[in-house]
Amino acid sequence: MKLNRCLQVAALVAGLLASSAQAVPITRHFEFSSAEGPLRFENARGQFTYDSDLAVIGQWTTVFGGQIFDDVRLSFAGRSYSKSNGIGGWLGFDSQGVLVDVAIGSDCPVDSCIVSGSYESWSIGLSTDTRTQGNRFAYGGFNGARYVSFSTDVRFLDPTEVPEGHSSALLGAGLLSLMLVSARRRRN
Repeated sequence: MKLNRCLQVAALVAGLLASSAQAVPITRHFEFSSAEGPLRFENARGQFTYDSDLAVIGQWTTVFGGQIFDDVRLSFAGRSYSKSNGIGGWLGFDSQGVLVDVAIGSDCPVDSCIVSGSYESWSIGLSTDTRTQGNRFAYGGFNGARYVSFSTDVRFLDPTEVPEGHSSALLGAGLLSLMLVSARRRRN
């Protein structure tokens, strides 16, 4: 009898710990437009998704590379871009783990995004940190233009946390084991 109660408690604790230890995917949406230069459009939208465990609480953290984004997509001026197009960039978090700096672009090696007038290239920066350039959309090489154009009409929309399937499955397994132990106990 005592063993069954211990098994029930252990299964519940294991399920709860497994669900709280998993990273939570967070999707951020943004809007941007371009009122200058050869590429003009209004109200384009994009999004990117990253795992909550990328931020290190207690220190400023910058994470680089295309692997940081679980998903990234955007479209503007009749063109669509996604992670499969080689979009790269970085995420910056403050010491409380709050996302304060984002850079996404078609040519973003470590610590910079390159925008050139000699080929189609673009970058988007979203920031609440005063040490960076702020919100911006830059592009070059579109529609035959040989120069780079900038827009500051870029803004974050509300973040969305998406429940992760693995956590739910582990919690479900823990609850199922509780039910099985309880049913076995009633039979005996």
